[in-house]
Amino acid sequence: MAKEYMRRVLEAYIEECLDSIGALLIEGAKWSGKTRTAKQFAKSTLSITNDNQIKTLTHSVENGSFGFLDKEPPLLIDEWQEVPGIWDAVRFKVDDRGERGQFILTGSSVPCKGAVRHSGAGRIAKVTMRPMSLFESKESNGQVSLRRLFEEEPNADGSSDLTLEEISQALARGGWPESIGDRKEGFARAASNYLKAIIDSDVSNVDGVRRDAATVRRIVGSVARNISTFAS
Repeated sequence: MAKEYMRRVLEAYIEECLDSIGALLIEGAKWSGKTRTAKQFAKSTLSITNDNQIKTLTHSVENGSFGFLDKEPPLLIDEWQEVPGIWDAVRFKVDDRGERGQFILTGSSVPCKGAVRHSGAGRIAKVTMRPMSLFESKESNGQVSLRRLFEEEPNADGSSDLTLEEISQALARGGWPESIGDRKEGFARAASNYLKAIIDSDVSNVDGVRRDAATVRRIVGSVARNISTFAS
């Protein structure tokens, strides 16, 4: 059963973007909640999930046939980068319609260099979604706000409702929405599987260059050991 959706701080900014520009790209790591959040704003959805879809859509954009974009806006196009030509097709539609909030693009990677002709400036805004903060996962009481510290509360103070064990578990789990509320055995397994998928395939799929998994794992281990240090 799907978990209940938890609101994201970024939603206010997404709404502002859709009110002010033709299309919005939500970037970020896999599993950070991009698609789930985008669906809160979309009126229709195009999910690119298989090779047949990719071939059909690639053929369409290469022939200048953009009818697949004629759905109720905002149209969410999930994993758009699987068909890089969609970027320019969306830009064309935004110019042609002259209306705001037409498209939402989501994806965990970017196309190879040169696959997209136009930057999308003035037509497509970009925003990065990161894993959930403790405030978003309802584990922080929000007594101290970074925004308020810079705007109006230079002397703010507060205390956490979490025990040391709960804080440690939250750090180990991370802010992946699907792991929130899981027992520690479950989120530990999920984190391990996530890392394995990145090492075994994602780092090679980004640009098509095959990389040795053992070497990548050693690099990741080195990065982990040197977090919060001055290592190069």
